Amino acid sequence: MPAAVLSAFKTTGQRCVSAERLIVHEDVYDDFRDRFVDAAERVVVGDPLDESTFMGPLIDPDAVAKFHEYNALAREEEATVLVDRAALDPDEIPDGGDAGHWVGPFVYEMAYGSDHRVLHEEVFGPHVALIPSSAESSGQSRFTTPSTTGWRARSSARTTANSTTTATRRPRGWPTPTSPVSAPRCNSRSAASASRARERPPPAR
Repeated sequence: MPAAVLSAFKTTGQRCVSAERLIVHEDVYDDFRDRFVDAAERVVVGDPLDESTFMGPLIDPDAVAKFHEYNALAREEEATVLVDRAALDPDEIPDGGDAGHWVGPFVYEMAYGSDHRVLHEEVFGPHVALIPSSAESSGQSRFTTPSTTGWRARSSARTTANSTTTATRRPRGWPTPTSPVSAPRCNSRSAASASRARERPPPAR
């Protein structure tokens, strides 16, 4: 679950490897959906320089317009909307950030269909589809697209028997089930190493 939430929202969906579609086996789908929805409702949106922030703004007005366009398209294609924080409440916008391009998570579920544009076109925003699958494993789920966009897929499979055990483990800094989803704390040793790497001069040519 932490990996799914991080991939979907940590960079506001603005990466080529952000998770806009999560294909979940039907045996664990209901539990996954409930937990993912709970996390999406608690994602802290705010100033990216604030350590408590989990998700920052979109890059520009065009990105905001596209995000809302595809949210509307999901409804037109008869998706079931689970989380709609597209228009944030005023108290969720950081002080002095009125000019920012603020949005919140949008999550929906729908069965896979090759004619669903919303499942085949990139949004580059916090717009996430949950798709139940009856395939024997996520690796056998066939997800084809007419798009020429280079997509990346990641498979995460565990047996049902182990899912309860692994679901309770959280990375250091991961929120408790009742707390807002804020930024996970980085490992201090890794942060120090990264800082030293930035300070090193480039190698001589």
